[in-house]
Amino acid sequence: MSDTLILNKNYYAIHVMDWQRAISLLYQGHADALDENLQAYNFEDWKELSAAMESHPGGFVNSVTYRIAVPEVIRLTRYDRLPKAEVKFTRRNIYEHYDHKCCYCGGKFK
Repeated sequence: MSDTLILNKNYYAIHVMDWQRAISLLYQGHADALDENLQAYNFEDWKELSAAMESHPGGFVNSVTYRIAVPEVIRLTRYDRLPKAEVKFTRRNIYEHYDHKCCYCGGKFK
């Protein structure tokens, strides 16, 4: 099985998660599955589309009554934010930020 790319409501990539959690979000109605043309499907529509598929790159999950394709990409229906980017304050990052110049004297460092 493969991991699933998670997009926010505005189609920005925000995370990659395992297929179990992705199908859970799809089933609960918190996300829509996207096909290769970025057409959105809710759980019932994705289940019907999966029944018509013979093969799928992400594989299939079998239940007692149906078989569903593991979505490669899902879009969250409510979340429209971007995750916070964490910046590590290291000496190297600070030197790069200031283009290797001293903030006091303006001298250039190697």
